[in-house]
Amino acid sequence: MSYKSKVDEKEHKKVYYQLHKEEIKEKSRKYRAAHAEQIKETRKFYYQKNKEKVKKNVKKYTDGHKTAIQIYNNNYRETHMKTLREYKKNWSANNNKYLKIRAMEMIANFHGSKIKCWRCGELRIWVLTIGHLNGDGTKDRKINGRGMTYYKKIISGKRSCEDLQIECVNCNCCLQWYGKYPDEINEEDWNLVNKQIGGE
Repeated sequence: MSYKSKVDEKEHKKVYYQLHKEEIKEKSRKYRAAHAEQIKETRKFYYQKNKEKVKKNVKKYTDGHKTAIQIYNNNYRETHMKTLREYKKNWSANNNKYLKIRAMEMIANFHGSKIKCWRCGELRIWVLTIGHLNGDGTKDRKINGRGMTYYKKIISGKRSCEDLQIECVNCNCCLQWYGKYPDEINEEDWNLVNKQIGGE
């Protein structure tokens, strides 16, 4: 079909889209589902080839539509609040575990050992934690943060692994509370501890 001008062509396409919106969307969804990998590779190739151009266009668009984007984001957050909270909760939990394992790998590699408690040899990663050789964990967390922030600093090399070690929670807590590791506490000491905490 030939058009008298670009304006006529644009107007005709706009009207056609409005009349066949659902049909076009469904066709587009089916195509994307059938060619997902191909589309992904094409976009990746285009971005690598036109990286600066894409960044420039994105910046130009966001600068010119700040108010509209802000309104859209606010409306989206209000209508999807429950979903977003659940996603954030799951994302934080999963990434916190991943970063902790990566941080432990860094510490183990630095000391030339495996990911295990250096004291008792515990290997189950879910009961392992990061200990401080100088016993200054509280002070260190005030300076370098805690949780994901702390793990990221270890992974990036901003926090040295020199005075860190991998310990199981049992050894770590025992040293913190009683000043000794479990294997250093004799039966007499354990009886004294049990009396202090109201045990038999």
